[in-house]
Amino acid sequence: MWLSWSWPGPRGESRLMDLRKAMHTSALDVLSQAHGAENPSTVDVAGLVSDTREYVTALNDLLKQAGPAKFTYQGFLILNPLRLPDSVLGKVLDAVAYMVSLFKGRGVEPLLHEGLNAIQIGWLIGAAGYYHAQDKTIAFDASTSASGSTMLKNFVHEVLVHEFGHYVHMTYLSPAGKESWESGWEYVDQARSAVEERVFVTSQDRHRFFGMIERSGWSPARAGKGLKGLDRLKYLMWLYKTQGNPVTSTPQQVRLTDYGRDVFSFFANPDRYRSEFAEANGPEKAERMMERRERTYKGNLGLTSYYDGKNYPLLDEDTVGEIRSSDSTVDDALDALGIPTTYGRTNVKEDFAETFVLFMVNPSALSEQARLRMGRALWLSGFTGKPVMRLSALRVASRWAARTAGLLEPPPHGAGQADFRGRGSLFAPTTTPSLRGRYRQFPELGPSLPCST
Repeated sequence: MWLSWSWPGPRGESRLMDLRKAMHTSALDVLSQAHGAENPSTVDVAGLVSDTREYVTALNDLLKQAGPAKFTYQGFLILNPLRLPDSVLGKVLDAVAYMVSLFKGRGVEPLLHEGLNAIQIGWLIGAAGYYHAQDKTIAFDASTSASGSTMLKNFVHEVLVHEFGHYVHMTYLSPAGKESWESGWEYVDQARSAVEERVFVTSQDRHRFFGMIERSGWSPARAGKGLKGLDRLKYLMWLYKTQGNPVTSTPQQVRLTDYGRDVFSFFANPDRYRSEFAEANGPEKAERMMERRERTYKGNLGLTSYYDGKNYPLLDEDTVGEIRSSDSTVDDALDALGIPTTYGRTNVKEDFAETFVLFMVNPSALSEQARLRMGRALWLSGFTGKPVMRLSALRVASRWAARTAGLLEPPPHGAGQADFRGRGSLFAPTTTPSLRGRYRQFPELGPSLPCST
C-alpha cells in the first residue's frame, strides 16, 4: 500500500491498517456465507458496510496530511513526489531557512542560489542526502532525523550544508583552488597505494608468479615451494581466487583442481591441444581456438590487459586487518590534513564537504590545517575570476600567503577530529561538545563581506 511504504509513520497509519484488516476479514466472512447460502441476497452485509465506511473515513483523514507534490520556498523548488506529510516537510523547510540565514549572514547568499535549484525529498539507500550536479538538486532522505549530528546541533541542517559543499568543491572552485585542496591527498593516495601493494595481489605479482611457474616446467606446486610468508599467501590466493572465478587450486596449499590441471597442461603441452583441435575442426580453426583458449586462461589468471592493472584478489581478512592495523602511514597522512571528522577521511570530496560545514558555521572549531587549506582554495578561486567567499578566508589566506607552500605539520594523532561513523541513514555519530549551542553565533566567524556575482 502506498501509505505504508511512502510515509514514515504518519499519524493514524497504524489505526488505518487495523481497519483495513477488519474490513478484509468481514469481506471474507460475507463471501463464505454467500457461498453456502441458497439465496445469497439474504446474507447479512451490515458488518462489511460498517467496516468499509469506517476505513474510508480514516483513509480520508489520513490523506488530508499529504503534502503538496511541488512548491517553492525561499526561492528554491521543493519536490515531494511521494506527497510526504508536513511532519517531514517541516524539518526540511527549517533546514532551508537555516541555510539561507547562514549564507545571508556571511554575505554569500547569491552563491547559494547559484548552486542550488531544488531539494527533492524521498527515500535514499545508504545516504542521508546527495547532490546532483547536473540539475543542481539536493536529494534528501525523508527518514533522516535532526538528532545525532556530528558538527551542528541539527543533523538535517548539517546534511544540506554538507551536500552544498560538494557543489562548492566540484563547480565553484577554480582549477587552481581545486588543485590546492586536493594536493594534500596525494600523500594519502601514495600511502594507501603502498598498503594496497601489501594486501592485494598486484599486476606485478601475478606476472611474477606466472613466470615462476613457467620456469618450473609448468608445475605450480614446485614453483610455490620457494615462496614464504606474505608472498606465499598472495600466491595461494592468486591461484584460488582467479579473475574468472573457476577455482584453480586449493587455498591452503597448491593442490590443483581439474580445471587447474587443464590450465597448466595447456601451457605445458600446447602442441597436443593444437593437434586435437586441428583433427576435430581443421588447422585454420584450430589456431583460432588456441588463441581463444590462451586468452581465456590468461584472463582468468589476471594476466591480460583487461585485468592487468587491477589489484585482485584480496588476501584473507585476518591478514589484511593485521597489515593495515600495523601500518600508520595512511593515518599519518590524513592527520596532516586536519580533517574535522572521521567521515571526512573517506576521500577528498567528503573531506571538503565536512570541512566546508564547519568553515561556514564555526571556523574556529577547525584545526589550523583545515582552515588554511580551505582558505587557500577559496582565495585562489577568487583571484582567478570567480567571486570570493570571504567568510574568514581573508585572514586565513593572508596568513597562508606569508608561508612557504608545503605539507603542513601533522597535529597529534586524532586531534580535532569528531567521531563520525558514516553519513548513511544507519549510523551512530556522537556530537562534538564544543559546538553545542554555538552554531548560530555568526559574530564568532569574523567579518562578513559581500559576494559579487
